[in-house]
Amino acid sequence: MKYYKSISGEIFAYEDDVSQDEWISTSLVAMTPVEVDAHINPKPTADEVKGIIARRRYTAEISGLQWNGFRIATDRDSQAKIDQADRAAMKGLRVDGDVWKCLDSSGAIVFRPTTNAEMSEIAAKVFTYVQACFAREGMLVSVLADGTFTDAMLEEGWPANE
Repeated sequence: MKYYKSISGEIFAYEDDVSQDEWISTSLVAMTPVEVDAHINPKPTADEVKGIIARRRYTAEISGLQWNGFRIATDRDSQAKIDQADRAAMKGLRVDGDVWKCLDSSGAIVFRPTTNAEMSEIAAKVFTYVQACFAREGMLVSVLADGTFTDAMLEEGWPANE
């Protein structure tokens, strides 16, 4: 395709062969290869990249984490329930040894008895992990603002959930 633009910025495309050349107005200006590439492969805006970064953080945030050989869910509901169980333990409302639902190493659901101290350990680990995810998002937004963000950074540096 041959690409042209009008003085107002409107873009027109014509076949590479001469079959449509009669329709190309003399007021149109041929676009450079760089302009054509930018038109065909538009770069996301800074706000769009911020959204992409936020979605990547959310994916990391809810991916779960390992604790004592078990997989602990870190989706938003699980975060709230873990925090609630920890608070209940601190107030003496949770029975030491109550079960917590998690996954074992084979991926099977298990109801593991947990002490109140273990529940606090789980809550601290989940909190620290989620905060690290937000810290990574903040750092990426910062480098986006200073112009040093690269696409590769989107998959690097997230906290380990193992």
